[in-house]
Amino acid sequence: MNAERPPRSWLTDARDYAGEAYRIAQGGSLDRRDYLAIRYCLMAVGEALDWVQEDVLAAEGGIPWRKIIALRHRLVHGYWLIDQEIILEIARNETAPLISALDRLIGRNA
Repeated sequence: MNAERPPRSWLTDARDYAGEAYRIAQGGSLDRRDYLAIRYCLMAVGEALDWVQEDVLAAEGGIPWRKIIALRHRLVHGYWLIDQEIILEIARNETAPLISALDRLIGRNA
């Protein structure tokens, strides 16, 4: 863990970037710039969550935290293997429950 920032800061970053990915993905016709912005947001979510201790994340056991962090690694280190439709589906359908879980964690880590 980065001792300079408390878990709440990382959780807030993750929530904010997840919210931005969700907002962009809900737009009608998405162009390449929108897609790249969504990818960046999902990378930031995974990076922020990677700094949060496991026991903090375990309080919301229904969220696949390790998979979210692994997605960040794939987006950064295996970018050529990414299916654009899967990324858009994640942003459209999986960020809303993530945001809710992050809000609850932020409340517990005030």
